[in-house]
Amino acid sequence: MNKLALQHEDSTNLSPISFINDVKNQLKIRDIDTDSSEFRNRLGIFFTKTHNLLGIKEHILDINKVDIMEMLLMRFKGLSLEEIEYSFKMERFGNFGKKIEHFQLFNADYVSRVLDRYTEWKNFKNKTYNLKKQEVLVEISESEKKRIVNEAVIEFYNHFKENRTIDVNRIYLYNVFYGMDLLAKDNETKNSIKKDAVDIVRMDLLSRKPTSLEEKRGLKVQIEGITNPKNSSVITKCKELSIEDYFRSLKTKEQEDEFLNLFKI
Repeated sequence: MNKLALQHEDSTNLSPISFINDVKNQLKIRDIDTDSSEFRNRLGIFFTKTHNLLGIKEHILDINKVDIMEMLLMRFKGLSLEEIEYSFKMERFGNFGKKIEHFQLFNADYVSRVLDRYTEWKNFKNKTYNLKKQEVLVEISESEKKRIVNEAVIEFYNHFKENRTIDVNRIYLYNVFYGMDLLAKDNETKNSIKKDAVDIVRMDLLSRKPTSLEEKRGLKVQIEGITNPKNSSVITKCKELSIEDYFRSLKTKEQEDEFLNLFKI
């Protein structure tokens, strides 16, 4: 039997929490023959359906389809095709908050941003809640919540120590640090961080090489949108830089121990 035939196509109609419960039953991309016509047909259906539902008028360029596939195989092989489709359903319905601007472009950059959002949401839900077989969401105790958050913080900090970079999948911990007054709150520092964030996001966009007139136009719109106070890329980069500045300020073992003691497991 073809592996794709085992997929639970009705799962994309489930509620968010029920869908998470069903993920364990879904075939992951890494377990699929990605050279098969079945896989490529299923992906083609996804391209067409999602592209139309997003209201993007321009056709998807073949070069973008290839780039998206390569990106999926490189970064998201642990997801199922249902999860990829469901993530865009949640994005369209506003489950993740303010929608990401696609600027009439359906490309690897836009797709990866939506999937990053879904992955962060799924990880957070799996960490914060105890998902039971009855497909209902049961809130865990406050002590267990604290343990989960503390564990996430320790892993987050250890990742920074080992890689000297911020794990953006755990950027939600910014709210934890900010609420504990660990991050700078004065306007001077926050404005400085925002300026750096805008510069970094702009440089990243300027470094990209558009392969078509459509991409060039879309890139121009993204660059012009950087100054928008609600620009999601800039906001995320501000959080990243703020946490990074704090972690870098822990220069002595005493400072590091004092921080880690706040999150003893």
